Amino acid sequence: MEANHRWKEILRDALRNRKPNDDSALPGLANAIYKAIAECPALIQVTVRGYELKFSRKLAKLVAKTALDAISLGFGAPEYFQQQALQEERLPPTRISSLIATNGLLWLPGGSLTKRIPRPPPEQVKQALADLKPILPAFAAILRGLLDPAAHQHPKLANRWATALDWFGEANRESNDAIALAKLGTCLDVLSCGGMNKGIGDMVVHLTGWSRSAQVVQGSRPRTLAQLIKDIYDHGRSKILHGTRYDRLESFFVERQYATYLARIVLIGSAVRLQNYNGPDEDKAFRTI
Repeated sequence: MEANHRWKEILRDALRNRKPNDDSALPGLANAIYKAIAECPALIQVTVRGYELKFSRKLAKLVAKTALDAISLGFGAPEYFQQQALQEERLPPTRISSLIATNGLLWLPGGSLTKRIPRPPPEQVKQALADLKPILPAFAAILRGLLDPAAHQHPKLANRWATALDWFGEANRESNDAIALAKLGTCLDVLSCGGMNKGIGDMVVHLTGWSRSAQVVQGSRPRTLAQLIKDIYDHGRSKILHGTRYDRLESFFVERQYATYLARIVLIGSAVRLQNYNGPDEDKAFRTI
């Protein structure tokens, strides 16, 4: 009984000082909690009011995932979406090994760390958080809209934005470039409310201020903004999902990079504008917000 009364104290001491190979049981309730959280680098708490337990857990999970993906969106690099994810997400291992043989002779095994392992120094992360500070209130407002739609002025738009971010996060966690491009095209489609090529174009032009005829891609294959959106949605997302482009050796790496950059800009821009938006809560608002 005494140990159960001190379970938090015992748990905190074990998390700070317990050695990794120590398998002895902690006294009382602390042991059960320790087993559940010992391997978690962080915990997320979401308070849900007004719903029964099963639905509350589902909503809390959506809000927690949106919060993590929003922070990763602010940081910008795709690897953050693999480093900041819920425990039950489909994620690659932290390390990958490979074996190769040529002419019947086996090479030494190769190995590499995956993007799940954080690499930036702490100073760089602190600076990124400082740079992110101005847009965090916009993300927070959307999270409040998910938790309490009645208290948000635009609950439908907050939900639409979070759904688009979900597609963006899954695209960044995706290892296959073609599937990632399809998810990124879907992200833009959800945000513009089924706008397809034209609706996405209207939204991007409005949020960025760029002209459709502006040349946004240089190099050996220059493209205007209109051509780039067509490549992402018509030649990318639609043809991939409809089976027109099915060769898995075909490279979609470059289109994936452009689509990621474009989707990140409009997601951040639309979240910031939503915070100060006073218009109607209609599905196509992000095209004109």
